[in-house]
Amino acid sequence: METSTQSVKPNGSSETIHSSDSVKFVIERGMQTDCFRSLHEAWIGAKELVFFASLGELDGISDRQQEGWSQTRKRVAKMIGSHFFSCLITAVVIASVAIVIIDADRRAKCAEGIECVGFSDLRLLDGIFLGIYTIEIVLRLYVYQMYFFS
Repeated sequence: METSTQSVKPNGSSETIHSSDSVKFVIERGMQTDCFRSLHEAWIGAKELVFFASLGELDGISDRQQEGWSQTRKRVAKMIGSHFFSCLITAVVIASVAIVIIDADRRAKCAEGIECVGFSDLRLLDGIFLGIYTIEIVLRLYVYQMYFFS
């Protein structure tokens, strides 16, 4: 059953919208607002960022070269080439940068004699980040092997 709706345009004229056209109408109307345009641009930017993050999937290794790989190596390759892994490592790098900034700020305050807070919490986080980076490089070496250095 097809229904129709009467809509009044901003210029005062009216138009009849059939239910099959309602989704198209909402999208067209929504795209006229600045809020929707900003959200749409943000969505496009996010899609481009995800695409960019996926460009690292097995850089330069063809499917033919992967034919002799073990199942474990293929699974690890799929994991390190995933969007999730890229986002995880990016988050670790950003957190690591934040910790370096906090550490520098604490050391500057300590040198000026303002406030000396211990650094054991930052050293623990630094060790955790180092462990994550080490695991990442070992996984990449396992997958890429001789291709890692080329």
